[in-house]
Amino acid sequence: MSLDVIYHLVEDTAYDAYMNCLVAAAEKYICIYSSNIVKLAPADHVRHRVFTEWIAANAPTWKLIKKVNNPFPEDSGNPDHTSWADFYFYERLQS
Repeated sequence: MSLDVIYHLVEDTAYDAYMNCLVAAAEKYICIYSSNIVKLAPADHVRHRVFTEWIAANAPTWKLIKKVNNPFPEDSGNPDHTSWADFYFYERLQS
């Protein structure tokens, strides 16, 4: 499970290492709560990425089985009570 981690990995090497560890540690399912878009970040410690493309390219044995949209999507007028992240659920494909 990865909650609010991916968009805090601003360096490419840290991001790649984390993603590799995430998929290597999982046996059957992966749950990710993150943004999944490239856009300007509100702070230096945030970098939005399309992590689903990373998984498709680097972990092809994992299939996105469900995306659950955040019931409180990002609202710049209410940043303390909304989020740019959604839930993404992956399952390992049968080999």
